[in-house]
Amino acid sequence: DSATLHALETDCRVTAHCFEVEAPTLPCENRFSLKILALYLCPFATCLYLDADNHVRTDPSFLADLPAVQATGALFWPDLSPLNHQAPCFQSFTAAQLARLPAQQQNSAQLVLKLTPEHRTNLWSIYRLLENQLEALFPAPYNYGDKDMFHATWVAQNHPFSWVEGRSLEILDANHQVVALAHADPRDPDTILFVQDTV
Repeated sequence: DSATLHALETDCRVTAHCFEVEAPTLPCENRFSLKILALYLCPFATCLYLDADNHVRTDPSFLADLPAVQATGALFWPDLSPLNHQAPCFQSFTAAQLARLPAQQQNSAQLVLKLTPEHRTNLWSIYRLLENQLEALFPAPYNYGDKDMFHATWVAQNHPFSWVEGRSLEILDANHQVVALAHADPRDPDTILFVQDTV
């Protein structure tokens, strides 16, 4: 509502965009499509995307200046599980494209993108996949959200991307239940940059 938008803009210095106003003709049947459309419509040249359940442990502004981001314009983080290279979405890939796939699934709770025309085209491809072909290309359990659609689309379009080294780590509570994931600082795999809630 208008009061919330005013508070965001005046108290938090946040610019809020109303999807229904800015993109009224675009369907959003899959709730994860909103993330892709938010990136696609983002007015900035470089974007750090964070899921709402993601917490930053230190100032992340350095990410835009990383050599990996400057070189490829795309920085992705790994998830916990290994990537299923036999999934239907990869069956049309060439041997060279399959060789570019990472060993781990991607965790898309955080990513850095230079929003070039090529990358916006990739985002539009992901949006169309989410809306029309998610179940066919990414059968369960590989179709929760947009997980591997980013690097799969980048590879399919023969666009470069950078991959954070190491793995994400589980954070356990006193009962040994997973309550969060820790994602590494690209400069140092032993330093945690993001903490993502899982409950």
